[in-house]
Amino acid sequence: MLYNRAYNYLINIDVQDEYHVRILFEEANSKLEEALQKTLFFFENEEEYEKCAILKRYLDFLNFSS
Repeated sequence: MLYNRAYNYLINIDVQDEYHVRILFEEANSKLEEALQKTLFFFENEEEYEKCAILKRYLDFLNFSS
């Protein structure tokens, strides 16, 4: 349930909105990267690959290495 809740919050982020992007980059750190990686791993195990693709785009957008 935790990963689904986190995912639902993530999909509400509008990367076209300057305010959202600014906040994302201000908060981007190793803890955010770790949380995104763990969520990605969870959805890979659940075979929910559409969600994985979205999470991977966030990781790439924030320039976290995989």
